Amino acid sequence: MAAVRSSVQHASIAANMAQEEWMPGSLEELQLEVVRLRQELDQATQEKIQAAEYGLQMLEERGLTSQQYGELESVYESTNRELDFAKKSLEDLHLRYQKLSQDSQEREETLLKETATREAGFVNRIASMEEEVRHSKQALTNIKSENDRLARLKVESDHTIDSLENQRKELKENVKEHKQRETRLMQDYRQLEEDNLLLKKQMSILKSSQVEQGALKIENKRLLEDIELVNSQLKEESRVKQVAQKQLEEALNTLDDEREQKMVLQQQVDSLTSNHKIPTTPDSPRIFPSPRQSPTPVTDFLSEFRTSEIEMLNEQLEKIKTEKETLLKTLEEANGKVSQAENYNKKLEAEKLRYQDSNNTIHKELQTMTEELKHIYKTALMINGKRLSRIKEAGRTPTKEKQPARKRSGSKLESKTKQHLRPSGANTQEPSGIDGKSQKNKAKSLLGGHVEGKTQKPDSKVTDPITCHVLLHTTKDQIKQVRRTVDRTLDITSQLSYVDSSMAAERLELQEQVQKLKTLLNSKREQVASLRTVLKVSKAAAETELTTLQQSFNTSRDRDQEELGSLWEEVQELREEVANFHTLRTGWASRCDDLVAQVEEMQDHVAALETEKNDVLKRQEAAEKERKELEAALMAAVQQKVELEQKLEDYLDQFNRLKRSGARISSTINVV
Repeated sequence: MAAVRSSVQHASIAANMAQEEWMPGSLEELQLEVVRLRQELDQATQEKIQAAEYGLQMLEERGLTSQQYGELESVYESTNRELDFAKKSLEDLHLRYQKLSQDSQEREETLLKETATREAGFVNRIASMEEEVRHSKQALTNIKSENDRLARLKVESDHTIDSLENQRKELKENVKEHKQRETRLMQDYRQLEEDNLLLKKQMSILKSSQVEQGALKIENKRLLEDIELVNSQLKEESRVKQVAQKQLEEALNTLDDEREQKMVLQQQVDSLTSNHKIPTTPDSPRIFPSPRQSPTPVTDFLSEFRTSEIEMLNEQLEKIKTEKETLLKTLEEANGKVSQAENYNKKLEAEKLRYQDSNNTIHKELQTMTEELKHIYKTALMINGKRLSRIKEAGRTPTKEKQPARKRSGSKLESKTKQHLRPSGANTQEPSGIDGKSQKNKAKSLLGGHVEGKTQKPDSKVTDPITCHVLLHTTKDQIKQVRRTVDRTLDITSQLSYVDSSMAAERLELQEQVQKLKTLLNSKREQVASLRTVLKVSKAAAETELTTLQQSFNTSRDRDQEELGSLWEEVQELREEVANFHTLRTGWASRCDDLVAQVEEMQDHVAALETEKNDVLKRQEAAEKERKELEAALMAAVQQKVELEQKLEDYLDQFNRLKRSGARISSTINVV
């Protein structure tokens, strides 16, 4: 290719030189050069044909790679189907296990019912045997009356008595054996009850595991949705690739058309120059420009575009892997959070008791604080009353023009202070006229002047007991400051001497201080109300929890009492049955053989029950083996998935290499 390029450049240079140094006697040399240039053009066309063949081969290889990619996607879908089938088989196994447990419970219930029916049959048989004994006694009395007449029968009766005594001894031994068997059966019954309790515990564990499985299913659905989103993104990217490839093909076709047009124009120029139709001089401009170089910037841009797309795909694959890892971590964190929540609930129960105690202490402290505030306001009013009485004595000669205005302002302030101090200072005696007004205003002014910058409005929503404690501390500090201001007022009243000219300015100051004290009282009342609401809420919550605990305790206690009563009744029934058994034990002589046969039948039935129990255990073992086999199959599926991911990564690497090689070949074709 470099040789062709150099030959084309030499030919263009030679043509230019020939055009510049053209003379009428050099036609033969020009013809020779034209022949040589045509040969070089033929060589260039042959090389272009070879390059096109190479491009077709690359397209075929690309089709093969796309087919391989489709095959890999089909394998991936088959593995997903196998995973779904494995999940369904696990669910079927769980359902089978539940059915087996239900069948075992139903069998136990049927056995209990059969035992109850047999016990009733035994009781009926005992009653019939008692009636037969009565009839036998009547027969014996008849025999004794006829003993004198039937001497021969006496010997036979003696033999029968001996035989009956032997049977009695045998019956005693049989009774002992029956007692031993009863003890064994009771032990077996206790073991069965223990097994039943264990099965119930296992059922509760399985229910909890089912809840966890439900949560895992929800997470699996979410993961499947994420995978579908990723697949849709991949499809969109493949569409973008196809569009880019189409644009590349169109650009290449346009470039080929432009080159062909340029070649035709160059041939026309050469033919015109050879026919002497266009006179050229060294200073004359060129009609047609020289052929442009190969569009290297276009190919570079396309190669960069392809590499950027490949990098984007790799980044998306890495993101998917990281998302999988994060999801697994979230599952582990969720299990940890469940255990932490249980511990946290226990801590909350302990903290509830502690907060109840703290709430009680807060109630007591609030009561003491309210009493102290009332006492402080009373003292302040008394002090200011004395002070204002002195001021009144000093300024009894005001002008007639100022008196009505003072009375009006005094009446207004008096009404406001009465409305404001009705709930807190009901026990204090309110002075009349200007004295009461001036006393209250002065007290509030002195209290508000020092506490103005430190009061804060309480929050509208106080829910934590910690904030309650903080508010209590702040109110205590404010009470201390109020006490200090009261002490200062006592000192100031003993030192200051007021004049008539300063009364108007003092009244204005007193009005301002009254407003400040009103805001302070409102803030304090809001704080107290918020604390009371918090205490009520906490108290209500504690009461509800206590009621729930009491209800649960009472229900459990009632259940225990009912169970104890039922057990006591059963014990009494058993004692009555034992007494009846001891009383009726003498009447089992004639029916001993039947009882022995029935006992043998019971033994056979117990043996059948044991065989059924063994069958159930074998089925459980088979179910566990199937579960292990399914777990092994799942592990194999996971390994296959990992291998497929590795194959996909290798395929992507090969695809990237092929893209790079295709980009290089396309760049070479464009250069040609």
